[in-house]
Amino acid sequence: ELYVLVGVLIYLKAREASDSIALAAVAGLCFGVAYLAKEAGLFAGGAFILYSVLRRQWKLALALAVGMAAVGALEVAFYFFRTGDPLFRPHVIARSQELYFAFHGESPRAWRLLQAYPRMMTVPSLDFGFHSLFVFVLAIVSLFLIRGEKVWMLLMWAAVPLIYLNFGSSGLGSYQPVAVSDRYIGLVYPPLFLLAGAVVYRWSSMGRGLRYAGASALVLVAVAGLAASIVNRGVINFSAETVALRAIVARAEAKQFQIVRFEGYHAERW
Repeated sequence: ELYVLVGVLIYLKAREASDSIALAAVAGLCFGVAYLAKEAGLFAGGAFILYSVLRRQWKLALALAVGMAAVGALEVAFYFFRTGDPLFRPHVIARSQELYFAFHGESPRAWRLLQAYPRMMTVPSLDFGFHSLFVFVLAIVSLFLIRGEKVWMLLMWAAVPLIYLNFGSSGLGSYQPVAVSDRYIGLVYPPLFLLAGAVVYRWSSMGRGLRYAGASALVLVAVAGLAASIVNRGVINFSAETVALRAIVARAEAKQFQIVRFEGYHAERW
């Protein structure tokens, strides 16, 4: 999310600087780095390329694509010289997804529209508190309350990665849906938070009643989020595995052993 946000900031600066090609290319590099951190970052960059094309900003779209492609070319070259397989990362991703579905006993062909991710986004939980439901509702309100093309930029920024996570493939050779995880859709929330913030700001200028209601809602959401984070301590993704690995390392160091391989049920995960 950090790399994407920096890329968006530079993209907006490129537009302010009379559609600066150089700045747009740097923004594309940021989206490329976001992809290196998490694959779905590629689709945030794709959303801005699509947005530029729809606004007929051809030079900006091309510069973004060139910046992202430069990172991709470096990655392909790196893996080719290190492993002999230029598509090493996509192949590893496809394999990890196969292991995920096998480990969890899920059907990789499950139809998930109006199921997994929409449910995560609209039902309050320890993973999301009230934040997700709050921004989801206000993002819809923003369509009626706020006018301007930047609203559609934000919606496209959220929609393209979400569509990929729901319907995209994690494999190149055959269609294999992406595994579902609450942490995967973190990429979708920054633009929704911006839209929600714009609505709250607009309401704060509409009268004392709406101002107090907005402030009360923000306090409720913040307190619920803080409480959820406290309850979730030590139970987030891979916390148990991390504890186990630390115990293994401590025991190995105490006996002056060197860990050379893992065996057993979780060996491949370790």
